[in-house]
Amino acid sequence: MVRSECSGRRTWRAWLGTGDGSSMTQLDVAEFASASSAKAWVEGRLASTTACPGSSVFGSIDLGRYRGSTWELDPAPGLDAELVDGRVAWRRPGR
Repeated sequence: MVRSECSGRRTWRAWLGTGDGSSMTQLDVAEFASASSAKAWVEGRLASTTACPGSSVFGSIDLGRYRGSTWELDPAPGLDAELVDGRVAWRRPGR
């Protein structure tokens, strides 16, 4: 439960998911005070997670703000991550 003093607070939300071309499942999510902490969390999780054959594991970070107890995504794009040749590659969504 988010307490009322969190209202207006900006946080970076990092998440890890798995999926294929038709569906996605969120595996884990965490919040951080900085983008660098959120990226480090995603990178560590991606490096230690393996996907089932035919699917991939990926991550993302987004900046948002609490409005009461609801976290709202800021309009600025975050960053998406995936493993490419054993290394984490970051890119802007849609690119």
